[in-house]
Amino acid sequence: DNQTAESVTSAILAIDGLTRIIVTHKLDERLMARYDAIIVMHNGEIAETGRFHDLMERKEYFYSLYNVSQ
Repeated sequence: DNQTAESVTSAILAIDGLTRIIVTHKLDERLMARYDAIIVMHNGEIAETGRFHDLMERKEYFYSLYNVSQ
């Protein structure tokens, strides 16, 4: 369920001194704003990289995915 998924992701993000890779299709602003970097894939290729707010300001592929998911 969504609450458990959010709790697990928050717990992973709270671990210091560890590189974490999270693969998700859930585009939750509260969690994604905490990521150091977001890598956006499209058709098996990297389409964009950046922090959440930077990707949203660019209004490119990630922006369109985020808005469709809301």
